[in-house]
Amino acid sequence: MSIRLRLTLWYTGLLAMTLVTFGVIFYVTLARGLLAEVDKTLRRASMEVHRALGASSGNFVFEHVNVTRLDALPMDEFAAPGVYVQVMDERGYVTAASSNLRGGQLPVDLALIETGLTGRESLATLAAGGGERVRVHTTPILVQGRAVGLVLVGQSLHALDVTLRQVGFILVTGVLAATLVAGLVGWALTRRALEPLDHIAALAERITGADDLSQRIAFSGPRDEVGRLAAAFDQMMGRLERAFRSQERFVADSSHELRTPLTVIRGNLDLLKRSLSPMARREALVAIMEETLRMGRIVDDLLTLAQLDSPQPIEHKPVDMANLMEEVYRQVQLLAAGKHQVTLGPIAPATIPGDRDRLKQMLLNLVENALRYTPEGESVTISSRLHHPGSRLSAPGEHGTRNVERETLAVSVSDTGIGIASEDLPRIFEPFYRVDKARSRARGGTGLGLSIVQGIAQAHGGWVTVQSELGKGSTFTVWLPIFF
Repeated sequence: MSIRLRLTLWYTGLLAMTLVTFGVIFYVTLARGLLAEVDKTLRRASMEVHRALGASSGNFVFEHVNVTRLDALPMDEFAAPGVYVQVMDERGYVTAASSNLRGGQLPVDLALIETGLTGRESLATLAAGGGERVRVHTTPILVQGRAVGLVLVGQSLHALDVTLRQVGFILVTGVLAATLVAGLVGWALTRRALEPLDHIAALAERITGADDLSQRIAFSGPRDEVGRLAAAFDQMMGRLERAFRSQERFVADSSHELRTPLTVIRGNLDLLKRSLSPMARREALVAIMEETLRMGRIVDDLLTLAQLDSPQPIEHKPVDMANLMEEVYRQVQLLAAGKHQVTLGPIAPATIPGDRDRLKQMLLNLVENALRYTPEGESVTISSRLHHPGSRLSAPGEHGTRNVERETLAVSVSDTGIGIASEDLPRIFEPFYRVDKARSRARGGTGLGLSIVQGIAQAHGGWVTVQSELGKGSTFTVWLPIFF
């Protein structure tokens, strides 16, 4: 059963129950009200008969009544259209009756007579000839505390029954018609409201069948729940498309990066099959070794990226960042080999929770990247500073700033190298992206270093920013929240 049908049935069923409940309450209230008006009419007629007999007001008690002379009472004065009056003695014989009874009698029930003879009034609905219902009011004629007769006033309920039947027919017809109209309108409304969901489902099926992630719903309706769902679906498809394209590029770049050293290795192995001089054989073996090491670095970096992308959380232990930066500084002095001037700038004392080995790898990648793209004789500087809660920090994708809610350590690696063009800055953290592929490969880079830096920073709840100007150098800053 579809959602549209379920919603329509629920809506229609609830409306039908509400209308039926209202109809029943209205019908019962109307029936009771009309019957109460009939009872009032009967009581008034009974009181008029008793007053004509000389009873005290309201208690049906007489000083003396000659029941055998009741036939002389003007009974028609108490009767009305549809209202009948009848007087009976204590033996149950009719002694007087209104002329509209036409020689007949009001329907009498033995229980009514017994109740009246005990001195109490009563009301009952009795069946007359032809199935017609009659409402009968019975009151006793009391002389010195003893019932010597009964006054019976009755009214036909034919008009009331006809009215109730008409009202009942109108209510039933109205409820059925309203339910039918509500069902049709509800079906149309739910169809219109859920049309974007049908579109989403059909679009998802088309995407599954055609592997086309570029399709969008492009919902133009109100920003309600369905509108937000459609917008969220389009955003999700956009992210999936970007991730899929990025994955495609990653696979293609990985294949290309691995194919190049494999080609070199295969070519040198072919050379080794020939009769070569010892010098040529040595050069071929050296080339094979270099490309093998390069492939090993690429595979290691790919494994690191895969581990950073996995849902398994990294280790969080206290890491003295000042001590770690000094350790990295001493290590990169060997990498600089006197060709670059590596300096240690101001370092803020800070301890953050994290994986020390990963953080060290992040810093080494940044410094190695700076050394790789900095000409000989130029400088590379390592520094850090603290930012307190409430500071506005540089952050990508958030109009350039982010309001920091906790203390944050900013670790920077600056160089005076070749710099990065502004059009390349948005993509430098993509795997295998190089500003100058030939020069980057010649410098020994794998194209994964900055991607690993960003992955490690994000795994520690931080982010990476870069400021660069072509020909003047670059500054990479890693922002790491300090919290335990």
